[in-house]
Amino acid sequence: MTPLLTPAKAAAFLSISVETLAAIVARGDLPYVEVGAGEKRTRRRFDPADLEAYVGERKCRSGNVRDKTHSPTTSRSGVTDIQEILAQRRAARQSAPRPGSRMQPKLKPAPGQASRRAD
Repeated sequence: MTPLLTPAKAAAFLSISVETLAAIVARGDLPYVEVGAGEKRTRRRFDPADLEAYVGERKCRSGNVRDKTHSPTTSRSGVTDIQEILAQRRAARQSAPRPGSRMQPKLKPAPGQASRRAD
């Protein structure tokens, strides 16, 4: 039987930090062995065969395995022409009278009504 490895040696075997090893263990991806009689703080040790199996499960070959982290996305929104929106806003601003300006739009008298001038 091969001797069990401490968390520091197991992390060094995997070329990761002890914190990353603890996160992998917390996810349940890597088995460990509890040693010692302490109830407050358990001592974890790692079997080298489990570490090798963990590495073997995660080996990827280019082109054979699809990346699981990315999934295709589709957009449900339509195409928006920003330049068209800006042009519409500019046209609306130019045609609207500015508040406080002296230029008031000239009103034409309604058909059939004569314009009245104060004499």
